[in-house]
Amino acid sequence: STNSLKPREGVLDVINYASKNSIKLGFITTTTKETLEIIKDSLSRYINFNNFDLITHEKDCFKKKPYPDIYNFAIKNLKVEKNYSITIEDTPISYTSSKKANIKTILFPGEYSVNKNNISSSYKIFEEVKNFFEIKQI
Repeated sequence: STNSLKPREGVLDVINYASKNSIKLGFITTTTKETLEIIKDSLSRYINFNNFDLITHEKDCFKKKPYPDIYNFAIKNLKVEKNYSITIEDTPISYTSSKKANIKTILFPGEYSVNKNNISSSYKIFEEVKNFFEIKQI
């Protein structure tokens, strides 16, 4: 297991909030199954991946990001409505992909992202997600 990988600040807060509030949670990616397994193995001491209702990989869609196909697949499989869904993305390509699927999207660039403009702090990420779902419950 590669233990140098840690979840970014705010990520565990979002996962815990979703779990406590019965909000469906997806790990939506178009990476290879092999890369996904490496990521899961590396983060498994921090994140229980059984908390995710759906985890995708490249074989779940014909066209990878920046096409919206993977998000449409996720919405259909999670049986949720787009207007009650939110995506947190770390790259401009993934952000574009989610927006093309007409899902509210927050750009939260990681250390590997080229463009670090419009960075949301970890506090802001959690607050944005929490506020989004509190407003939707009214």
